[in-house]
Amino acid sequence: MLRIIKISAVVTFAMISLTMIAQDRIVQRAVCEGNISKLDSLLKTTDINVKDRRGRTLAHYAIGCRQEKTLDFLIKRGIDVNVGDNQNHTPLFVTVQFRNDELFKKLLAANANINVGTSPLHRAVINGDLDFVKQLVNDITDVDVLNDSGNTPLAIAIRQGSTEIAEFLIAKGADKNKIKTYEFSGEFLGQDKPGLEPKIFAHNFVSTENSTHSSTFSPDGKEFYYTVESRVYHGGTIMVSKLKNKRWTTPEPADILGDYREIDPFITSDGSAMYFSSNRPVKEGDSIKGIDLWMVKRKGEKWGKPIHLGEDVNTEYADWFPTISKKGTLFFSTGPSRSSNIVYSEFKNGKYQKAIPLSDAVNTKHRDYDPLIAPDEGYVIFSSNRPEGKGNSDLYVSFKNANGSWTKAKNMGEKINTSGSEFAPGISPDGNYFFYTSRGNIYWVDSKIIQNLKLQY
Repeated sequence: MLRIIKISAVVTFAMISLTMIAQDRIVQRAVCEGNISKLDSLLKTTDINVKDRRGRTLAHYAIGCRQEKTLDFLIKRGIDVNVGDNQNHTPLFVTVQFRNDELFKKLLAANANINVGTSPLHRAVINGDLDFVKQLVNDITDVDVLNDSGNTPLAIAIRQGSTEIAEFLIAKGADKNKIKTYEFSGEFLGQDKPGLEPKIFAHNFVSTENSTHSSTFSPDGKEFYYTVESRVYHGGTIMVSKLKNKRWTTPEPADILGDYREIDPFITSDGSAMYFSSNRPVKEGDSIKGIDLWMVKRKGEKWGKPIHLGEDVNTEYADWFPTISKKGTLFFSTGPSRSSNIVYSEFKNGKYQKAIPLSDAVNTKHRDYDPLIAPDEGYVIFSSNRPEGKGNSDLYVSFKNANGSWTKAKNMGEKINTSGSEFAPGISPDGNYFFYTSRGNIYWVDSKIIQNLKLQY
C-alpha cells in the first residue's frame, strides 16, 4: 500500500512538473509573438522571472525575438533585468551580442548593471563594435574587468587588431600591464601533451574568446594553421603561427591573396598545397558568391595564387572542409545546409572528378559535415546533428572494411562529445594526436582514442 502511495505521489509530481514546463513554454511563446494581452493574463499565475532550462528569462526571449514593446511591458511589470542565464549572460549582454542598440538603451534606462554577469564590454570588443564600447564605458565601468580566460577588453582589442577600440580603452584608463603575454617553444606550440583526456590547445594563444577550429600543421610541424571566426575577421580567417628562432610567432592572418572569408585550411601530407573553403569570386570582378573549395600551392615560404577546384567539385551548395588522403582523394561536405553529406572526389587525368557521396553507413538524412579522412583512408571522422547525439552536433567515426565498404558510423562517446557542438576534426602530421573543436575552442587528445573505438566493432 505504501509503495502505491509513493508511486502515486511521484506520478502526481511528474504531472505537475510537466504542466509547469508547458505553462512556461506558453509564456515564452507569448513573449516571442509579442502577444502582450495573453502575456498579461499568463503572468497572473506565472512568476515574471521564470527561467527556461538554459536559464533564459522572459527578457532574454524579448530581446532574442526583437519584441521591443514586450520588453517595455516586462520592464514596467518589474522583471529583473540583471539576471544571467546558465552562461551568466544578462539581457544587456545579449543586446550587445545581437547588436540591438534600441533594446540596449532601454535596458540601461531600466538600470541594467554593466558590471553584472559576463562582461558585455568583452562582447562588444570581440564584435569590433566601437559604438557599443563607447556606450558601455562610463564612470562605474571596470575597463580592466577580466573574463573567464583572465583577459581584459584591451587585451582582446590588441590581439584582434581593433586599433580604434584599443586607443579608446587606453584613453579611458585601461592598463596595458594587465595584458597577459605568452612565449611558446618546442613542438605543438610547447603544449603539455594530452593522454586520453582531451585538453584545450594553446589556451589564450590559439583558443581564445573567438570561435576557433579547423587546425592543421605543416608536415615538419613548424607551421600551425587554423580558422578564427568573428565579425572582425570577415566571418572567418585562416590564421598561422610559425616556429621561428625557437619561438612560436603571434598568430596572424595567413598570406592568402585577397580579403574574403577563408576557413577550413588543410595542408597536404607532403606540404605542397593547402586546401580551404572561401566565398571569394571565381573570376576577378565577379560578385562574392557562396562557399567553394580552393587551394594554394607552396612557393618557398609563401603560398601562391588561390586556385578554384572547378565545377566538377564545387556545387550549387556551400562546399566545406576539404581533407586529402595520401593518395590524393579529396573528401568534403556539401548539400542543403540542414542535410549536407560527406562526399569524395578522386584526382584523375590532372583534375578532380565529380564528387560521389559516401554510403548510408556514413551519411544520413540529417546534417553530416566536416569530414577528416585518415591519411591511409582507414577511417573517416565527421560531425553530425543526428538526433541520438549528445549535443547540438557530435563527432562520429566510420572505419573502412577490407572490401572497401564503411562500418556503420559510431558516436565517438562522452570523452569527446558534450551537450554543445563538436566539429572540425584533424590529425597531427605524426598521427599521434587528434584535434577537434568543442564549444568554440580547439581541443586535442591522444589519437589512441580512435583505435580504441575501432576495437569496439
